[in-house]
Amino acid sequence: MATNRLRYVQALVANYVALASATLYSLFAIRWSVDYLSKEQFGVWNLVVQIALYLSLMDFGLSGTLSRFIIDYRHRDEQSFADGFRIGVTLFAAMGVLMLLASAAMGFLASGLLADANPLRQVEFRNLLIGQGGVLLVSFVARGIASPLLAANLQHMIAFGTVVSSLVSMAALLIALRAGVGVYSFLIAGGFGVLSSGLFLFVVLVRRNLFPKIRGHFDRTKLREMTSFAKDGFIWLLGAQVLGLLPLLVLTRMFGLGDVADFSGAMKMTMLAVAIGSKLTELAIVPLSTLQFKGEHEALERRFSQLLNVTATASVIFGAFVVAGNPAFLALWTKGVLHWDHLDNLFLGLWLASSGIFRCINTYAYTEKAVRIIRFAPMLEVLFFVLLLALLHGPIGRTSVPAAMFGANVLAALCVFPHYFRRRGRSLRVLWESWKVPLSLGTCLIALILVVRESVRWSGEWIDLTVSLGLSAVGSLVILVVATDREVRAQALGGFLAWLPKRGVEATANQERK
Repeated sequence: MATNRLRYVQALVANYVALASATLYSLFAIRWSVDYLSKEQFGVWNLVVQIALYLSLMDFGLSGTLSRFIIDYRHRDEQSFADGFRIGVTLFAAMGVLMLLASAAMGFLASGLLADANPLRQVEFRNLLIGQGGVLLVSFVARGIASPLLAANLQHMIAFGTVVSSLVSMAALLIALRAGVGVYSFLIAGGFGVLSSGLFLFVVLVRRNLFPKIRGHFDRTKLREMTSFAKDGFIWLLGAQVLGLLPLLVLTRMFGLGDVADFSGAMKMTMLAVAIGSKLTELAIVPLSTLQFKGEHEALERRFSQLLNVTATASVIFGAFVVAGNPAFLALWTKGVLHWDHLDNLFLGLWLASSGIFRCINTYAYTEKAVRIIRFAPMLEVLFFVLLLALLHGPIGRTSVPAAMFGANVLAALCVFPHYFRRRGRSLRVLWESWKVPLSLGTCLIALILVVRESVRWSGEWIDLTVSLGLSAVGSLVILVVATDREVRAQALGGFLAWLPKRGVEATANQERK
């Protein structure tokens, strides 16, 4: 149990380091592209990246399926572990080939649709998209091969692989741009990054002797079991993708490209907060699944309740930071070009806080392999989003988009979660007990921030941003201390202390014994 908690904290810290390295690579890539590429070339590459991103997300639910089942198979027996590993690698390789073929088809079919009349841009688009399909193929195969690290609860090693990939990609990109390779430098950087990450993870697997011993034919019932579970995950993922694109499509159609630019800029800080908060729940699947397989139901319920509490605390804290800092951050970052009103921002912060509960319940549903009810939640959100938007866009204009995002999230939760908890033989009271204190304190903090911002007019964006974030930081510390479970704070502190050098820890222990 202690080892699981320690590795969870290790994985959390390592994933935040990986997120920082990926963000750093993105920032440097944009800066260097300004120096070495034309605006049209950079636009072509961004189009390729967006297409490849959505292709990679449509993995038919295989990522979540393999992550969940490989844990059970490893604890069951060696043959089951080998079967799960072979099935996972085979399915991911097939998915990678499918992505390569889809990229090639889109490269040939869609290159003629580019608005740029220059044939060179069309050739670059086609070649880049095909090359990016090859990068996706390698990344999918590497994802399947690295599955034993998930089963062994070594998620921090996968995060370190991401750090290696970001650093190698950054170096390769700069070298290729300086060598005059042009827009293909991004493709070279991505290829070297994926290969270096895969090689790093392969070395870790070999050194730790984590590869299962392959023998005989795998059990086909396991293949049917995994593909059936993946089907439910795919339905959820499809709804989530539609939900992610819908606000941009609505803004483009109903309000104009200027509002799309404002919304995209405002969502940068919001989505960074989502990425940070989502790690709390994503990384909990492995330790929770281990407790589920071992039948330690009492410990599982306690950990789930604590996860709800931590997710609630983090969600309201991030929501408060978005409400407080997003307007000034957007004004500074874009030099006043983009603008996002305080009321619009309030609904973004509320959406950020409410969506945290969805991520937490999804994690628990994957842990129990009970996603059949949850799978329709994003589709319900899409339906509620459209209905709320139809009611609100007349009275409140573009504010109706973030307001509909928040309202749809809450309404979908009210429809799905009672049914889910009733089917699992539990009471919704566990949600209220875990969320009531963080939500109450978070609501007071957000209200205080809005009152201060509206009553005091600061003399500059930097002062505005500093005071707003400072107020959020003080309030967040209060929420963190008051709302977070005492056992959770102690476990987190112990996990962070475990990162200290072994000699220092031993010296401290010896001193305490004396």
